[in-house]
Amino acid sequence: RLYTVFALPIGVTQSPSFNAKVTVEGQELINGALQGLTAESNEVVTRVNTKLTLESEAHYYTDQMIKLGSGPLPPRVGQTTTYVIFWRLGNTWNEVENVEISTTLPQGVTWTGQTTVTAGQTPVYNPNTREVRWKLNRLPVGAGMTFTKPEASFEVAITPEEGDVDKILVLSKTSTATARDTWSGADLIATAKFLTTDLDD
Repeated sequence: RLYTVFALPIGVTQSPSFNAKVTVEGQELINGALQGLTAESNEVVTRVNTKLTLESEAHYYTDQMIKLGSGPLPPRVGQTTTYVIFWRLGNTWNEVENVEISTTLPQGVTWTGQTTVTAGQTPVYNPNTREVRWKLNRLPVGAGMTFTKPEASFEVAITPEEGDVDKILVLSKTSTATARDTWSGADLIATAKFLTTDLDD
């Protein structure tokens, strides 16, 4: 007979692990008599990764209809419209470190320099690579569950040309968050959709 014993984390607990052990029971004929035998493996402990999540949204208004952007909406040829892009991070049961979020701004999208942040460093823009980056040294357990998700925002601007008429313009490409799980040692990655002037948020 073969038994496999698993010890699973129950609920959301900090620093969870997955424990497994195999036990084999049988009988062996020794000197004409059956004798019971038991063999047991070492216990294998696997540390469970945390769940890192990233949200990315573009807004012209807040949910309370407070104006964040400027210029015509929908955008008009030859006129500048600004939007605010928000990043929010969630984290379940392990602390993570060396968190970095990045995206690339397409050609035609301008970084205005207006930023806000509730944790970590101020978002920065590299005009050579057109990359926006936001860094945090650490992200505690429970972001988005026991306390508000850390957030960063930055403003971008577009000035449509004649060839952009009736087009949905991309404001930022896919956003990516990377981090290291301090409990499991795993490298984590989370992604969020690219954002356009079709403000589905």
